[in-house]
Amino acid sequence: SKPVICYIRDEDMKHMPPKMVESMPIINATPDTIYHVLKTYLTTDKNKLRDIGLKSRDYVERFHDPLTIATQLTVDYKKEQEKKNKKALFILRNHFTNDSRVLKEATTLTQAGYDVTIRCLWDQGLEKSEIINDIKIERVIYSQQQTKKSFTKKFIKIFEYAYHVIKNSSQFSIIHCHDLDTLPIGTIIKWLSFGNKKLVY
Repeated sequence: SKPVICYIRDEDMKHMPPKMVESMPIINATPDTIYHVLKTYLTTDKNKLRDIGLKSRDYVERFHDPLTIATQLTVDYKKEQEKKNKKALFILRNHFTNDSRVLKEATTLTQAGYDVTIRCLWDQGLEKSEIINDIKIERVIYSQQQTKKSFTKKFIKIFEYAYHVIKNSSQFSIIHCHDLDTLPIGTIIKWLSFGNKKLVY
């Protein structure tokens, strides 16, 4: 049970479920305010840290526990079972090498009869495509694997990944965005399908 300080933009909060926003125990801070926030919570508001830490543990167990999420997803996905197309696309902007949360959710859905594909990122030493627990893993390879980082190159990579995912999403009836940075991609896919695809976040 530890208190957490980070920065969350107000515009990002609009994409989150109201219950998550209302009970979020995160201490918000920007680069300009981090010194003042730390000083305040280490001095005058020090007695509040324990309570915030306990709320943080409760928040994670309610909204980020893999088994809880997988159980709820199974309920939500069962609503789609009457449809012939039971193909789900998981959008993930990491290499999917150590993401137990996503693996448990995908495994639960696969066991429930869904055809699950995880589209993530490729890196040296990883397979471009593989199957784990009957889950299809497809890794996007950037046209240029650049070592130097810059805002422009990062933006190009994000755009390239988004283009690849959107272009190859027509066969799926369910689009599952696991992180906030993939939600805009899922929203575009749903919009292009005229709302026919189910979007899960």
